[in-house]
Order: sequence, then C-alpha cells, then structure tokens
Amino acid sequence: MRWVKCLSTTTHNRDLLLVAGDVAETNNNFVSTMSLLKERFQHVFFVPGNHDLWCRWDTDHSLGSLEKLDTLLDPCRGLGVETNPADTDGLGIIPISWLD
Repeated sequence: MRWVKCLSTTTHNRDLLLVAGDVAETNNNFVSTMSLLKERFQHVFFVPGNHDLWCRWDTDHSLGSLEKLDTLLDPCRGLGVETNPADTDGLGIIPISWLD
C-alpha cells in the first residue's frame, strides 16, 4: 500500500494499467488500492486472480466464490476500473481470468 501511495498522481495520468489479480489481503484494502490506482492512471483494468477470492472478509464469511467475485467487481465498476473488454485508444483489452 505504501508503494501505491507513492505513485505520482500526474506522471501516469495518461497511462493504462493492467492489474493482474492478487491485489490485497482484505476486501477493504482491495477497494482502497483500486481507488488509489484509479486516481493515478487514466485507465485501470482488473483481472481477478485466485487469491482475490481468498480475501479476509469483514462481514459474512459464508459467501460463495461467485458472490465474493461480485463483491470485488461492484466497487471496480463504481470506481471506473474496467473489468470487461474495452477499446482504449485503438487498443483492445480483454481482461479474462480463470474465473471467466
């Protein structure tokens, strides 16, 4: 988290970042990290990794894998983090993981 916070908010503001899963150990840290990354990069794509579904959850521990996945993807949508295929400046990005 310290490293993410140290990233410039201006140096990469026109760049695309592909986050290839296994972001954080807790759901709250996941949301915080993705928010910070979105503040620093113009485009952020997230591809869920297997460890993202192993996050420690602050509330209900009985969520199934698909419900946990939705719990990660919902804040991404709200933050403007891409989780679906998109065309960005003529470059097609298709963020597919083993979960798809």
